Amino acid sequence: MFNRRLNFLLILGLLPLSSYAASRAWTGASNTDFEFPANWSGSTAPVNDLSTDLAVFSGTVPSNPPRLSASRGVTGLAFTTSTGGWSLSGNTTTRPVLTLGASGITTAGQSSGNTTVSADLALGAAQTWSVGTGGTLLVTGNVSCSTGLPLIINSSGNLGTVILSPAAGNSISLTGGNSSAMFLQVRTGGLLVLGGDGVAAPATSSVNTIANSGTYGSLAITGNGSVRVNSGTWNFGDFGRNGSADFFSGSLDARGGVIAFNGARYLGAGNLTVNGGTVRVTNTGSIYSNGGKFALGSAGPLGNASLTLNSGLLDLAQANGSVGGGNSLGIGLSARAVQSGGIFQNGLTIGGGTNGGTSTSFNIGHTGLTSANSGANLTYTAVSNILASYTLSGGTFL
Repeated sequence: MFNRRLNFLLILGLLPLSSYAASRAWTGASNTDFEFPANWSGSTAPVNDLSTDLAVFSGTVPSNPPRLSASRGVTGLAFTTSTGGWSLSGNTTTRPVLTLGASGITTAGQSSGNTTVSADLALGAAQTWSVGTGGTLLVTGNVSCSTGLPLIINSSGNLGTVILSPAAGNSISLTGGNSSAMFLQVRTGGLLVLGGDGVAAPATSSVNTIANSGTYGSLAITGNGSVRVNSGTWNFGDFGRNGSADFFSGSLDARGGVIAFNGARYLGAGNLTVNGGTVRVTNTGSIYSNGGKFALGSAGPLGNASLTLNSGLLDLAQANGSVGGGNSLGIGLSARAVQSGGIFQNGLTIGGGTNGGTSTSFNIGHTGLTSANSGANLTYTAVSNILASYTLSGGTFL
């Protein structure tokens, strides 16, 4: 506990680096090699394990930025320069991997600018990536984990932006089975961007997988956290988990690329917006969680879930499969949906369904509505505490 307190003070700049032996500050005095002792304070490189040393990058960015040339581990990375500007790269031929322990990545104190990590990373422990408000952490290398350990994006008032946008040939691969927590958690008002937009950050064409085979789902967006999808393909397992009260109280905004879930059920709060990308729910949800079903505004203590389709594609045609009921809006809670453009592709039949629209049952409120026609006149039903609505002013409903 004492070491953790000192480490916290160090990151905030309240203690000199020399006051904390288990932190090593990069100087780049000799060259760019991450492993070379002379490039670190005290001429001692961070110990190659997941619990001893925090690698710190502070002050003015030197002419020799760090470059990983051999695989190794550290408890975490701390970038503390207020204007950013740091980069951590890796050898693109040998592809060494930097494994991170429980300290994860922090840019606390960064209030502007970018920090870029193009070296390959692996998660060696449950951890948090926190970015200072106003700052950006851009990750373009491979990121992997095969243990299902939770990764939390932003916490403790750090409301900066994390961008995962793998460069050509790279990908995000976070898989495993976790039975105690959601795999990827976006919290407390922070922003996670999946794929750059080609303007603020390079776009990606990578196919990425974030999947939890345990009893908890793959993605949670809580405490007004936000996820934005710009480019690439992002294949998730279940969105949240059945009966879990608070895993969607933020926003998910699809502006490009593809984001696909095995199931998305009990989305009792939050805002799902499709603004040009593709949101897809397949019929392969786990037996532990969502069963491939899409259900917005159902079951749980939270309310006021919303769906907005302005352009792009919301594809539920393969949702549900053989487990659970049909796709639904507002079963148990207040929910509202507005479509002004794009394509809402339901096309559900129990046991599968086909893309392109078939005879479909899309439940609104407590009773339900059947429509297989483009431009259908959808209505809402209010029953006791249920208020569900679908407003269609443009686009296509299949």
